[in-house]
Amino acid sequence: MKKTALAISLGLACLTSLNTYATTYLSAKAMVDVNSGKLIKSPLISIDNGQITAVQSNKQPNLKDGDKHIQLPELTLVPGLMDMHVHLTSDPTVPRSERIGQSIPRKAIKAAHFAEKTLYAGFTTLRNLGAEGYSVIAVRDGINAGDIVGPRIWAAGPSLGVTGGHCDNNRLPPEMKYTAEGVADGPWAVRAKVRENIKYGANAIKFCATGGVFSKGTKVGIQQYSQDEMN
Repeated sequence: MKKTALAISLGLACLTSLNTYATTYLSAKAMVDVNSGKLIKSPLISIDNGQITAVQSNKQPNLKDGDKHIQLPELTLVPGLMDMHVHLTSDPTVPRSERIGQSIPRKAIKAAHFAEKTLYAGFTTLRNLGAEGYSVIAVRDGINAGDIVGPRIWAAGPSLGVTGGHCDNNRLPPEMKYTAEGVADGPWAVRAKVRENIKYGANAIKFCATGGVFSKGTKVGIQQYSQDEMN
């Protein structure tokens, strides 16, 4: 592991078990200040009730009963990173043909697994752009409730798209009569599908306006949704 990049989130992720009224101090070799573009040497970060309340330089903490001091003398702290386009249910080690047979509960477990791994890679916020069965919304709610460990998640439900388009599933034979959850044709059908996403907890909406890389029978960049549907 490199010694020059450790997200502040690694310290924050452990705070839920601490005394609510105690202060946690985090010190390190340096800290990247993204507002000024400067490197702060020997920072001392004060954290109260899960929030950063002060950042000082070349200071020692005045510890009281219950306070905690996390010392990282060889590391440089960076703010938590954000990934604005992920699919936590997609396992890159499993072929796409095998993923078709996975149940919604299995995908939710995968999403929980990857959410934790992503947090400890330094990403404190994710935007999950599409998942079947509202599985990642369930994972997000589990994280918010403290049931599992993970980052903040902005989660879309099923991705919206046209029949046969990028967000439909065109890899199954016609006799199976399969249509992806998010398929909606026409402005009113799209509106209903957006409302359904919101009904089940989505705080982001994903729609496929054009063809995409991994979908069968579509071309990247070719418009699929009409302007009226997108509006």
